[in-house]
Amino acid sequence: MEQETSKPVRRALIVEDHPIVTDSLFRLVNESFDDIICVHASTGSKGLSYLNSNHFDIILLDINLPDMSGIEFCNTARTRFPDLRVLVVTSMAQRHVIEESQEAGASGFVLKTSDVKDITEGIKQVMAGNTYYGEGVKDLISRRSSGVAKDPGVTR
Repeated sequence: MEQETSKPVRRALIVEDHPIVTDSLFRLVNESFDDIICVHASTGSKGLSYLNSNHFDIILLDINLPDMSGIEFCNTARTRFPDLRVLVVTSMAQRHVIEESQEAGASGFVLKTSDVKDITEGIKQVMAGNTYYGEGVKDLISRRSSGVAKDPGVTR
């Protein structure tokens, strides 16, 4: 008689202050992954408090939080827990934000405007220990680095 092997349960912490985005991320994770349990924190300080007393496999992190920046959160969390994987999920499509997130220890970056497949792929890749940049982010980086698009100049 074969014994059924079950996947170990993994835990995700969603650090996001907008309820509609939180609900959407909860739904996306629950429908896409049968082995991930989500917990939510609406502020960076609550998220850091959860990290002090719980193990999480991945953080889904917004950049704009009411009490601190997501970059500050990421830096603090990764300093305390160097193996923690962080996927930034934000609407801030700005090169300096991507670079600052990388420097703070984020493992991936996707835009809130991304489709479900892009975000779920980001979660999979980051949880597997890889770095991931969503389609919109890759487009932004390639346009800027190739010189195709530049920041607009000041006009009258």
